[in-house]
Amino acid sequence: MYKSLDDADVIKTWRHGKLNEGDKSPFTTHNWVAAWSKAYEDSIDSLNIIVGGDIESHMVLPLSLKGQLLSPVCTSATDYFDARGVYDKDLIAACVARALVIAKSNRARLVMASIPPEALLLKGLDEICRLTSEVQVKREMSRQINLSLVSESQDLLSHDRRRTYIKRRRQLALRDACLEVSTPATAEDTKVALALHAKRWQARGVRTSFQDIRREKFISHLLADHNIRTVMFKLKIGHEELIAFRFGFLDRATYYDWWTSFDLQYQGYSPGFVLLGRSVDWLIGEGIGKFDFLRGDERYKSSWANEYKFLTTVELH
Repeated sequence: MYKSLDDADVIKTWRHGKLNEGDKSPFTTHNWVAAWSKAYEDSIDSLNIIVGGDIESHMVLPLSLKGQLLSPVCTSATDYFDARGVYDKDLIAACVARALVIAKSNRARLVMASIPPEALLLKGLDEICRLTSEVQVKREMSRQINLSLVSESQDLLSHDRRRTYIKRRRQLALRDACLEVSTPATAEDTKVALALHAKRWQARGVRTSFQDIRREKFISHLLADHNIRTVMFKLKIGHEELIAFRFGFLDRATYYDWWTSFDLQYQGYSPGFVLLGRSVDWLIGEGIGKFDFLRGDERYKSSWANEYKFLTTVELH
């Protein structure tokens, strides 16, 4: 077990094979976890990095301990196991068992959150679940858009929703609304987006994680790492006033939709709805195959999604 992401053995194992490549989600790369650690290291009790395996298959499991909770650093699209044609269930079970020992020694619970159904990690957890009676399993829906099945965003909508989309898009066009796309996103983009996000939720009396200085630092570290492909979709009035945005990450085949908000002043124009459609059209034009909404089953996602899966959260004591 290691305490530092900078350890040579950790980096070598992590970046060997597919753990740091585009066919894994960006959330499991060394770059992503390093950015997270820089921003949040002062707010956790410890960072524990479990490494196991050999040339055929290996696993890197970065865990943060905070109070009585031990959990992987990343909680979306989590799969830290890499197998080159060899599925080693015992390796996964061994790494998770070591994590459980850390949890028990700190009187904490181990929570492995939002694991996709295709993740080999999920299969390996079965072995551990059989060895302990204190297991809780929860499932939540995650929706996606298979962009290869459509030629434009409107193809995804029902008849009534398509009519509304066309109407709102025309209304916004009369206000000189335009789409801007920044890839990579810039510090100025996120500064304006953070202000818009805070304004929206403060009006509702709600404080979100994006109003946390640590989250701002995390985003700045992500932007500074050119190995992490960021993209910001912006709907603006006259190329100046931001009224809606979507911020996410691209790999070779997938766009991961991570953060979004809009200006309540323009709510009657449905700027978030229109921006989502225009973002989908841009991604189709770029040859991106999938739009991943990540975890959560907010109602607006069902208007667009043509695929879904269930993510699993396992809590062990």
